[in-house]
Amino acid sequence: MYEGMFVDNEPIYQSPVIVTNENRHQIKKSRIGEYEKDILCDDCEQKLLGHYYDDYVASICNGNSIAYDTSIRFDNYVSEMGFEFVSISNIDAERFKIFLLSVLFRVSVSQRTTFKYVILDKSVEAEIRDIILNKRLLTEFNIYCNILCYQHLDLEFGKILGMPATIKLNDDLVIYSMLINGFIYMFYWTNNINHLSERIKFLAFDNIKIHMLKKDEAIKLIFAHFGIETQQPT
Repeated sequence: MYEGMFVDNEPIYQSPVIVTNENRHQIKKSRIGEYEKDILCDDCEQKLLGHYYDDYVASICNGNSIAYDTSIRFDNYVSEMGFEFVSISNIDAERFKIFLLSVLFRVSVSQRTTFKYVILDKSVEAEIRDIILNKRLLTEFNIYCNILCYQHLDLEFGKILGMPATIKLNDDLVIYSMLINGFIYMFYWTNNINHLSERIKFLAFDNIKIHMLKKDEAIKLIFAHFGIETQQPT
């Protein structure tokens, strides 16, 4: 997911940027992104997550793997709700979605400071663990993921690795938000699907869809991620 933040193994404008919630004026720079070894055994880290999930999604999104399938399609659409999105077809959508859940799982179990604001309930971690090991989504699972993109907008702060955030809207709706290299990954936890908007449900179900944000939408969501309120123009 860090690919594209580097050119010829050199960081873009010194390094990817990690903005911490504690001090928005302080920027921690990292030359390799964020990685924590030994949180999983070798079989899970390399064979299961690394090969079965990570390599598969990398071959789709980065298009540079020897396993890359030229039949995969990226089609642009405008939804009935009026927003633009890219639909990815001819892939194993369930495997892709489990990869996304595996990222959330790894963030939750990590001990690195960067990930300290995302801590899943142990029962949720156990459910995701079961999904990863059995390579199958549970019939009833209450986490839904949206992928939103602002990479195409060429924002000055576009190449950012944001400290993952937890946003609790109420007792039955929690959002886990991640900013990585021009994409926002938003995971919605809820026991009541009616708490989700039609847009969220549209993006979360069926095939993989990426919401192509407009500039004002992107800035609003990025600021919200860091708890910064944006003023409406007068």
